Amino acid sequence: MKHVKPFFIFRKYASIALISCMIFSLSTAFPITVSADVLPYQDPAQSIDTRVADLISRMTLDEKIGQMLQVERLTATTTQVKDHFIGSVLSGGGSNPTPNTPTAWADTVDAFQTAAMQTRLQIPIIYGVDAVHGHNNVYGATIFPHNAGLGATRDTDLVKRVAAATAKEVRTTGVQWDFSPCLCAPQDIRWGRTYEGFSENVSLVSQMGVAYTEGLQGLPSGSGFMKGTKAVGSIKHWMGDGNTVNGDDQGNVILSEPELEPYIQPYREAVAAGARTVMISLTTWNNEKAHTHHHMITDMLKQNLNFTGMVVSDWNGTYALFNQGVYSSYSSALKDTVNAGIDMFMEPDNWQQFIPALKDLVNTGQVSQSRIDDAVSRILRVKFEAGIFEAPYTDRSLISGGTFGGTEHRAIAREAVRKSATLLKNENHILPLSKGAKVFVAGTKANDIGYQSGGWTISWQGSPGNITPGTTILQGVKNAVANSSNVTYSSTGTGAAGHDAAIVVIGEYPYAEMVGDVGTGQPIADLELSTDDITLLNNVKSSGVPMVVIMLSGRPMIITNGLPDWAAFVAAWLPGTEGSGLSDVLFGDYEFTGKLPLTWPRSMAQIPANSNDANYSPLFPYGFGLNTSATNTKETPGVIEAENYNSMYGVQTEATTDINGGLNTGFMDENDWMDYRVNVPVSGTYKVSLRVASLSGATNGIQLKNGSTTLATFSVPNTGGWQTWTTVSNNVPLNAGVQTLRVHAAAGNWNLNWLEVKPTSSTTAGNLLTNPGLESGTMTGWEQWNGGTPAQSADTDNPYTGTYKLTHWASTAYQQLTKQTVAVANGTYKFSAWVRSSGGQKSLHLFSKTGGKEVTAEITSNASDYWHKYTIDNIKVTTGQIEVGVWSDANTNNWAAFDNFELTKL
Repeated sequence: MKHVKPFFIFRKYASIALISCMIFSLSTAFPITVSADVLPYQDPAQSIDTRVADLISRMTLDEKIGQMLQVERLTATTTQVKDHFIGSVLSGGGSNPTPNTPTAWADTVDAFQTAAMQTRLQIPIIYGVDAVHGHNNVYGATIFPHNAGLGATRDTDLVKRVAAATAKEVRTTGVQWDFSPCLCAPQDIRWGRTYEGFSENVSLVSQMGVAYTEGLQGLPSGSGFMKGTKAVGSIKHWMGDGNTVNGDDQGNVILSEPELEPYIQPYREAVAAGARTVMISLTTWNNEKAHTHHHMITDMLKQNLNFTGMVVSDWNGTYALFNQGVYSSYSSALKDTVNAGIDMFMEPDNWQQFIPALKDLVNTGQVSQSRIDDAVSRILRVKFEAGIFEAPYTDRSLISGGTFGGTEHRAIAREAVRKSATLLKNENHILPLSKGAKVFVAGTKANDIGYQSGGWTISWQGSPGNITPGTTILQGVKNAVANSSNVTYSSTGTGAAGHDAAIVVIGEYPYAEMVGDVGTGQPIADLELSTDDITLLNNVKSSGVPMVVIMLSGRPMIITNGLPDWAAFVAAWLPGTEGSGLSDVLFGDYEFTGKLPLTWPRSMAQIPANSNDANYSPLFPYGFGLNTSATNTKETPGVIEAENYNSMYGVQTEATTDINGGLNTGFMDENDWMDYRVNVPVSGTYKVSLRVASLSGATNGIQLKNGSTTLATFSVPNTGGWQTWTTVSNNVPLNAGVQTLRVHAAAGNWNLNWLEVKPTSSTTAGNLLTNPGLESGTMTGWEQWNGGTPAQSADTDNPYTGTYKLTHWASTAYQQLTKQTVAVANGTYKFSAWVRSSGGQKSLHLFSKTGGKEVTAEITSNASDYWHKYTIDNIKVTTGQIEVGVWSDANTNNWAAFDNFELTKL
């Protein structure tokens, strides 16, 4: 059993009495004596390197050690910050001033800042918080969906706006540093911090991490980078915190360095996007603590990723090594963490021992002066970059400006809620609900902001109750319907009879790290529904009213047995304060667009489960998500889930055990049917494949129709069981444009899991490439290069069209270039290719090169995605020649498949 240390609980609850300190306002602060001569480090016209070097040269060892220290606001006074030259202060989860208002926060931050500015060199502090889904410590802040919900949106522009709004609210309170975003890719949902990750898929984490970093900080090339209404971010937790054995928080990551490499990619991309601080994980890597791991911090992060910013420890990262018995003395733990490459030390419980211990280590030669100077230089560089020397105090106009928790930010949060809501079942198209319907809303969680928001909200672990202003799901429903008197609420689920539909809200009790861990000996036994939720569901079920079940959770829960009773099921994640975002999609004002960021397992025995598993058969696969619109059009080519029909007759759905899981349609009788609205891009011959199962078989049992025309007839073999699957195919002619394909049961007794529509060959005319689809079976026309590891082939393994495709793959790390150089007339061109990829590559892109200018199109798909077309448009050729191709810089067993390369003149 994991023992929760008292020092850790102290941080998060922060419920001890306030240590006495005087809160100075700017109008009453001690006067600051400034020399008439501006020193180089005080001159913003100087380069940052010049300013850092000048300031370092003036600092004593005591001043340098002070800069390397971060204290919690409850464990140090303003006088101690001044006397010890402390470089940073933070508020832990739940460590809030009284009253918990933006003004009180600004007063607290400015008081510490005033103290820092009274020191000899007037080096400002940088104040930090965990604003992980909005400025979540502060009453009245906009609370956005946790990161798992943002991952479900797949919307990087939205994530940028969420981060920008968070930064502005953080800066409104005087805080400059946000310990966010978390770039973990949780591989085991038993981990209590799963909801802090955007997804199990590293490619999606990379995209979202870059978007969040840019939204929070701004662009490095911009003059407002990390200044004004932007904040300093901190990507975390380096490294592997989502990969621990059994999902154990602060546990052991048992991966080789090549196996860990894919999880480094989100950090690599965020660093390239301007991330300036990195927080180290409290995990262990192959039995060595991350905080003392020189190779992980100095070699892999600072050198390999060319990271020039600041590395900060996690909470009590050094003290815990001693307190938990890993080291026999605090001094020895401190020596190894400093020498490993940590620059700033978050030491709330032991900071007064930190100062003399580090000073002694330097004076005795156990820590070099150059290591101290490197650490302090990195800290000062971030402070200079963020403009804190020029603007150390709160911009009070932001408080009076009204955007903190205001309508503009709450509108962004509401948009995030509706885009994150993931529809996983919609039997008989019960959704969207009519605004004139009699609606029954059930469950305590339906009317509770605390449950909606989850952990890290006002307090560390979060709590039930209306803990901060917002709109509950119940309030959102009442606001959405035509007449609120048609909405009935029951916390117990009794009294549903006579209503048209029941919205039943279930889910997890709020939790954060450690307390949210699941498994034997952990705080939570399993991910089954609670007894209260089961009772609630049974009460509503007994009424016979169809149930629309909404789950509030930070991860998938085990629902396999209950799912057949629910007409519709929505994973709402932890949406935050704006419950009306759910009403937006429940009542059809907006379409459901959310896609699962995490694999949804069938049972506890199936955990851990993710999309890279062999024999992948979850309840719902990564990326799954339905919509409700009867006019929704599916783009072809591609796979269409059988249950995602536009209309049907006589069809039912059930959970499937087929590869990739989800639902299948079944219980087919003669003359049942399903309609699918599709958009065919180009007229031609298409291969239509149906994934079917049957215990009896059905000769000529399926007709594919377009209007009154039968395009093809399929026989369903006896597969040996209703969940034993095979694929049957036929070629059919399709005209370009939007049309309805009907899957008609000429005979009954078969199940359908999905249908796939793809062209039999490339249909593009004017292609200037030789052997564009590799149909020669060779690499004729293509130039190849590799870094010593051959990793290229033309093969027949499931091409996009035709018989062959190009594959990049090797059982070791590899680099591979495939290209053609083509003589063309000057003009404007387009280059494209259809691509599938495992994801996880260091770099994977299409490129075009002409006249010395190279343009790339990054490939972001992953193993669970279908073929996707990537394009480089508007390539201007003025030299009569163009080079096009694909580049892979890949890790062990990464693969990428390419087909139908096209180079055409516009």
